Amino acid sequence: MHNMDQCDLSEDVTQQTVSSPLRDPEPRDPSCWTYYHKPIFILIAGGLALAAGFVIILNSRGLFTSNSTDTMPVDDEMGPLCLSLGLMFAVLGVVWTLIIKENVKHKRRMI
Repeated sequence: MHNMDQCDLSEDVTQQTVSSPLRDPEPRDPSCWTYYHKPIFILIAGGLALAAGFVIILNSRGLFTSNSTDTMPVDDEMGPLCLSLGLMFAVLGVVWTLIIKENVKHKRRMI
């Protein structure tokens, strides 16, 4: 018999599962990070795009520069674009998080 405290990597995987008497009969719940990592990244990206949109709009209005009132036409288009995309992704991340929260709650009630 082999000792359970030591891990022998040369053993066959099927031998480990058959000879392991200390198996947990219930599967473990995955961590919260497993469920929420994608919506968190979407929410962060949306927040960054929203902040970039605010900065571009404020810069195009001349609030950050003292002497320059001449801005490029791209600034006038990119500010609202980043603002709207950032808001869209931020709302998507929040709604996706709420949907996952309800699904996890429903799964735990079913078990």
